[in-house]
Amino acid sequence: MQIVWLPQNICDNIDQTTSNFIWRDNNNKGIHLVGWNKVAQPKHHDGLGIRTAREANICFLSKLVWDLIQSSPKLWVDLLSNKYISGPKILNATAHPKASSTWSSIIHAKYTLKEGYSWRAGSGSSSFWFCPWSSLGYIGLMVPYIDIHDLHLSVNDVLSSSGPHFQVLYSHLPPQASNFINNMNIRSNPSLEDAFIWALNKNGVYTTKSGYAWLLSHTSTVINVQHSATWSWIWKLKLPEKLKFLFWLACHNFVPTLFLLNNRNMAS
Repeated sequence: MQIVWLPQNICDNIDQTTSNFIWRDNNNKGIHLVGWNKVAQPKHHDGLGIRTAREANICFLSKLVWDLIQSSPKLWVDLLSNKYISGPKILNATAHPKASSTWSSIIHAKYTLKEGYSWRAGSGSSSFWFCPWSSLGYIGLMVPYIDIHDLHLSVNDVLSSSGPHFQVLYSHLPPQASNFINNMNIRSNPSLEDAFIWALNKNGVYTTKSGYAWLLSHTSTVINVQHSATWSWIWKLKLPEKLKFLFWLACHNFVPTLFLLNNRNMAS
């Protein structure tokens, strides 16, 4: 899971094995009382907090994406960076037909969590045209040509805390880029370098836990959930886990009573 995008059938088999472990006994007999989609929800969203195999796979692979973005001093980072692409440019990289399986897996995971990264302004020395500092990608790709006078402009040359300085540009920006810059509030800090950070953590560092939280909040995994206060009390009880599990089933109206079994045509 840490270096390869697993085939979907393997992820499905892992999820099925996990589900069987919850509901079946040593003789492989038992009733799946609650659907997998609900089981895989966080505990405070009415589930059991079990991660699906695909979500775990994405979150682990995204640690490699983070290392590449930060140009970490690791041998494998140097190897892949020299062969394919380095630094924040990976956020706009595409899969290569002849790339290794590891690189293809990293790019696959990058597409899923790409929006969780944001550019943090430091000195603002990044290239205005050739750095993906905005959510629009490379500004240089949005214009038909870049005037020779603009080639060496930095972000700080065009944007500042007082507002944009469009008068320094000889090149014509499209309306989409102009509107984005006009609505952007940037604060530079000369003592820091420009960097890409993981927006979900206060310290800007990516972790698998924060990646999983981002997936839940930006995908259709969590649907029609109740407020966390409705469910949190169950897991705070100082009771054996089997009793908490029973209360959890009761709150879902899935305790295997004769009434429920009759509805499933399993008892009279």
